[in-house]
This record gives sequence, C-alpha cells and structure tokens, in this order.
Amino acid sequence: MDATLVASSRQRPAAAAAASGIAPDAAASYTRKGGGTFYGYTAPVASDGAHQLIRAAVITAAKTDDGEVLPQIAPADTRAVYADKA
Repeated sequence: MDATLVASSRQRPAAAAAASGIAPDAAASYTRKGGGTFYGYTAPVASDGAHQLIRAAVITAAKTDDGEVLPQIAPADTRAVYADKA
C-alpha cells in the first residue's frame, strides 16, 4: 500500500478558509510533506505484490492518514500488507 499526493486544480486558499470548509475546493485539505505544505488530495493504492496490478484505490483529502483507508482498499484475500511509516 502506498499513497500519492494529487494537487487540487484550484488556487491554494488561506489555511483558515480551508479549515473552515469555505475554500473553493472544500473537499481538499492541507498537509505537510518533506518540510513543505501541500493542498489537495491523497490517492492510497493497494497493489498485488506478485503481479504489480492495482487492486483498489480511493481518493481522500490530503490530511487523511493512510491507515484510515486501509480497511477500504485491502482486498479480503490479503495475506500481507507492506507500507511506509507515514
């Protein structure tokens, strides 16, 4: 399992506007990565280790922790999960 950051297509709003939900892209959120800020979404992806095929993926607000979506994207027949520490 890994997630990639996807930038919002809208202009980055002030942090207060994003936190209050009045930003032009209210479903997006701010997060930090590599010492910088990012406004948009994450796309956690589960893949088949043997064949490198995507088994499931979801789009979430950038501030969503990868562990929160693990039950949604891990297929029922999963025997092992490999992920980074984020």
